[in-house]
Amino acid sequence: MSDLVWVLDNEKGTSFGSAGVSGSYILPKNEVDFEPESLAGRRLWVVLRGQEDRLLLLVKVKKVERIIDGYYSGDYWISPEMTGSLKLVSDYVGAARYATMSTRASKLGVSELSQVSSVALALLVKGSIQTKLLPPDKHSLSKVDFQLMPSNGRRLAQSALRALVSHLTLDQVWANGTGDRLGAFSNYACALLTKKMGTKPSPEIVGDLKAFDPVSVIFAEEKPSAERGEPGHNYNAPSVDTEFAEIDPGKIYAREFVSADSKLRNLEEALKKTQHAEKIHQAMLKDISEYLITNGIKPYESSSIDLLYMSREKLNVFEIKSSNIDNILSQSSKGAFQLACYLNELSKDYDNLNARLVLHVTQSPELQKYAVEALLRLGIEVLFYDPGKSWPNRIQGLPELPLEFRLPTVSG
Repeated sequence: MSDLVWVLDNEKGTSFGSAGVSGSYILPKNEVDFEPESLAGRRLWVVLRGQEDRLLLLVKVKKVERIIDGYYSGDYWISPEMTGSLKLVSDYVGAARYATMSTRASKLGVSELSQVSSVALALLVKGSIQTKLLPPDKHSLSKVDFQLMPSNGRRLAQSALRALVSHLTLDQVWANGTGDRLGAFSNYACALLTKKMGTKPSPEIVGDLKAFDPVSVIFAEEKPSAERGEPGHNYNAPSVDTEFAEIDPGKIYAREFVSADSKLRNLEEALKKTQHAEKIHQAMLKDISEYLITNGIKPYESSSIDLLYMSREKLNVFEIKSSNIDNILSQSSKGAFQLACYLNELSKDYDNLNARLVLHVTQSPELQKYAVEALLRLGIEVLFYDPGKSWPNRIQGLPELPLEFRLPTVSG
């Protein structure tokens, strides 16, 4: 599939933030004049237009959803694949070195990009990479939050690179001119892992860092590939997305599924929510996330998993379900299977997993008791969310927060 380009007026560049690649972007519906289903799996180059066109960002689109509530209703929610994405600079002024004529014929909004223009943009990125003999900048590294560390070497490399890509832009990092000759992001990711592990990563992990460096991925995708998938039925098992992004409660919207990269067939695609259930679900997620953040906990999510966070060396994983008297049993069964799939995948990379199913409280204590007892037979603990109560009683049994993160109690 051809690449896409999204051309915007340069004043809109501030909407992309000042740090690295965001975990999501809102694409206004009036910016796209073709079917949004075709966005998933493609590369989207973001260009700011002023006196000249300047390249700002490259996003590999992992998943597309449609916002169904509030101010942005009808607009598209774009989730990037981090190791295939990168942000070059923070704004239009800083992007002077990424001026390009390759997109001048493209109209404002999203349109297809010719192969010649795609290659030209990729070469522009490659030609801008700094190479230095100096070690990575400690001040820049200090900005990178890296809590989730898989035990699998390949995924550990990907996780470190995602942390770098989400916090830093390409102009803040540089390639290593000596030794392993790592690319810009892989050079910093290696330094980050060394800092966290207390020792340099193994040669195998260093090799994975090189392979998954976003710039390496960009140029790997420029090469034509004969492996485009075999025709016929696809009986592959649904995948669990373990590419986690930090949750920003201010950016939680009710959404409906549109499309996803074919490599990331998702459980949620087969278990679609109604609009009403989705709105309740997102309200629960927002409230819980805000409570965790208030108590010093950083919540994460993926396109599969609703919520997870680290606490006392345990990875707490939650599936959140809206529920009522009519559907509590079906919601319980769906949630239980989803949690089982998540644990099956996460157990390959993480120890000390703690999974819980969160259900919205109903008007039937008897049904709730039945669901709890049945799910305990499967080893699944259920928590009930009651919006009528104040925190911390809104969810009884939420895994205890670390003592150092507890806020002082205000009396009076």
